[in-house]
Amino acid sequence: MPTSPVRDVLIQLFDAAIAGAATGPVTARGVESLSIPRGRRVWVLAIGKAAHAMAAATTGALQRSRHEIAGGLIVAPEPAPAPYGTIQTAVGDHPVPSTNSFAAAARFGELAGRMSSEDIAIVLVSGGASSLIAAPIKGITEKDITKLYEMLLASGLDIAQMNAVRKRF
Repeated sequence: MPTSPVRDVLIQLFDAAIAGAATGPVTARGVESLSIPRGRRVWVLAIGKAAHAMAAATTGALQRSRHEIAGGLIVAPEPAPAPYGTIQTAVGDHPVPSTNSFAAAARFGELAGRMSSEDIAIVLVSGGASSLIAAPIKGITEKDITKLYEMLLASGLDIAQMNAVRKRF
């Protein structure tokens, strides 16, 4: 296909838009803009389909600024190695929560219980988080939550409508 100035500009604009929204660089810039005092322990908690990329960018930014990464947890739909030795990983279920999602939510809670009030938690959330770390409210069983998600997915509702229901359970 022959090139044209208009086509070339459109391609450059498209490439710039993609680069500007790339998970890693956007997350790193966000973390670098935080005023985290030196000497405070930092925890990295990443949940969602982009959890691995967000956690890697965050740990890179924290290492460059020489902050102590006390620990963390990455919960994603696919396994991948942790970007830092004190960060754990878990696989959750998506789009319907099941055993892995409930176990990941429990690990998330356990980890939060190890943090002190002086610690800093960087919580990174991307799409899919609600099913990857599902923890039903009191009186609702894990089986109920799984069934609810299945019904919502089959309902034809858009994601905003589904989330309006999910957050109540």
